Amino acid sequence: NPEYYTREHLSDLSDVSVRYTEGTGMGYCDVFSVVDHGVGLGGSRLEGYLELGFSTKRNTSENFGAFGLGAKVPLSTGVDFYTVETAYNGKLFKMNCYPYKTDFMYGKWDSDGSITLSDDTIVYYKNTPSKNFMKVSFGVKKHNRHKFRDAVQDQLNYLGNVKFTYVYEDGHEMD
Repeated sequence: NPEYYTREHLSDLSDVSVRYTEGTGMGYCDVFSVVDHGVGLGGSRLEGYLELGFSTKRNTSENFGAFGLGAKVPLSTGVDFYTVETAYNGKLFKMNCYPYKTDFMYGKWDSDGSITLSDDTIVYYKNTPSKNFMKVSFGVKKHNRHKFRDAVQDQLNYLGNVKFTYVYEDGHEMD
């Protein structure tokens, strides 16, 4: 829906970046992240993202989805929480998502502004020159490295717009 976003904030990138980084997470764990260079999350989509069952793909024949479960997939890996960063029309939101709550990372004093959700929750954001995107990241235990690498290569490698980067502890990167 072109009314949802402003053209100046759309990225020229059409790929999805998948990145596995060794040894940078809390507790000596690795980090798995996915970045979608689409329209970002703002307004009712940001609020809906936090609800089980919400889907931006419902009632469309062009996309798969409808139950909002894809947004919560990181929790199925056994992590306590995952982090979402999203830039939407010049506003950057960051939150940690737990099974039963969401903590927004920017507070009143370190933000550039706020929006109010329908339940009167105030969500703070920072201004950003970044193009719209959404990034989901979460920790992975080191002993599961090969499972993540193999799963991405086996299941996503056939999609032309997915770029997979593996970063070793010494900083060496492999596409």
